[in-house]
Amino acid sequence: MGLPSIFDACTPRAEILLGELSLDLFAAKLSLVVEGKAPQVYQDPNIFFANTFPTDGLKILIKEVFSRLSWKAWGKR
Repeated sequence: MGLPSIFDACTPRAEILLGELSLDLFAAKLSLVVEGKAPQVYQDPNIFFANTFPTDGLKILIKEVFSRLSWKAWGKR
């Protein structure tokens, strides 16, 4: 017996099935997040991390942001 197909193994989220997923949600505009005007998925950390796969790029970005905020890193590496 082989592995199940992607269609058998995964269930699409409700917003996908209802056609309510907006493609502009895939690119966060950080200025809107800072201003409190971004979509809810970027304003609420619980929603954001429930919907976000932590890629290597995201992990590096988070590490760099917090390193700079804590004065542990300056400039490019």
